[in-house]
Amino acid sequence: MIVNVLNLVVTLITNFVLPKHLSTETYAAIKSYQFYINYIGILHLGYADGMYLKYGGKSYTEIDTRVFKRELSTLRIFQFIMCFVATVVALFMRDLVMVLVALSILPYNMFVGYKTIFQAIGDFDSYSKAINASTVILFLINMVSLFVLHIDKMQVYLYGYFVCYVLIWIALEYRISKTMYQEAKEYVAFDVKYFSENIRSGILLMLGNFSSIILTGMDRWFIKFFMDTVAFAEYSFAVSIENFINFAVTPVSTTLYNYFCGSVTNQQIKQVRNLVSVFSAFLITAAFPAKFILETYLNKYIAAADVIFYLFVGQFFFIQVKSIYINLYKAQRRQTVYFIKLSFIVLLGAVFNAVLYMLMKSKEAFAIGTMLTACVWFVLSVMDFPTLKIESRQWAYLLTIPVLFLLLGRFKATVGMILYLLAVAILTYIFMRKEFDWGIAYIQRGVKTVRAYKGENINE
Repeated sequence: MIVNVLNLVVTLITNFVLPKHLSTETYAAIKSYQFYINYIGILHLGYADGMYLKYGGKSYTEIDTRVFKRELSTLRIFQFIMCFVATVVALFMRDLVMVLVALSILPYNMFVGYKTIFQAIGDFDSYSKAINASTVILFLINMVSLFVLHIDKMQVYLYGYFVCYVLIWIALEYRISKTMYQEAKEYVAFDVKYFSENIRSGILLMLGNFSSIILTGMDRWFIKFFMDTVAFAEYSFAVSIENFINFAVTPVSTTLYNYFCGSVTNQQIKQVRNLVSVFSAFLITAAFPAKFILETYLNKYIAAADVIFYLFVGQFFFIQVKSIYINLYKAQRRQTVYFIKLSFIVLLGAVFNAVLYMLMKSKEAFAIGTMLTACVWFVLSVMDFPTLKIESRQWAYLLTIPVLFLLLGRFKATVGMILYLLAVAILTYIFMRKEFDWGIAYIQRGVKTVRAYKGENINE
């Protein structure tokens, strides 16, 4: 969480500075590259996910290093082949964005693969550093290009993003080599056995994760096909604001998989789920500062304000699905159920987006479609875990928060934020009393810790 605070600040600056100073075309090209690169994870065919399931809950000392190194080298060679083939195809397309996306397959998928492994074995220090490095390097590339070189050409930024992923990949290879030494022949070995095993065990999870990416990116595909570049840039800006939530959610969703792989009771899971619900309700308050910045600093993107609020309601439910239910599917090895359920949700999302666009003919239609899809996904996930039944008071909380959020989102940003925070605090006290008391006690312990650190008498 501490590392993500730095990443949040850096990304916040980047995502407000770039659209302010770059042309709409350059900004749209950057967002297109970032958008497409999310989909290249499918090209490992579930291999990384197979390793994720295999090593979930284990530590470095419990891993057979000989097998582990051979699995990594197999993934490396596999992704090199995919990168080469995709680059040849992209060159014939004569599209710079697609060429750089293709070249990014090897470094980016190795980056994602290492992050997945770090998450599975609970090496959150390495996981955090990998995320931190990518954010800082991209920030430096953007700021130097913008304010030192004064460049508004998409090529410079796209090349910079590609170089960033190459540098991080090299750093992660070095990190692993310090943990377990690899000879040159081990680094380029390819093992058909592990190739087959990991793909077979991980492909359903990969397809589920890929479907999740399709689901969360579906609205932008519709924008690309049916609306102009300006609309795509505005909508992408709203999505970049939405992504700030990930910096707070990632430490939660990442660590809970490792936690659920252990011996946990239904009561413990319920407690964590309820805390995540309260956390989500307070977290989406970030939409109000974003709206304030649009009102005072980035007026040319003010049309994205309504989109932001609809997407944040979707995030209220997405956070709970990703943090709790998806991790439970994975920990309980219910990949098939997860994939089937998510496939249905993707189809439903497409229907929502198409129908709402035909009715509204605006970018807000896609945001509303995403919001409704998130609500349905949450309900269906809850139904898959009947032993984790949600009580009526908790349902009242879950239903009231989104309605209140959207209503207060119509107010001026500062007024709306104050009213929303007060309302959420009251609703949490009424419907989630245990979680409210736990939060107060947690804050009190934090204050005592700080005072003790300062050498004060905490018993005063």
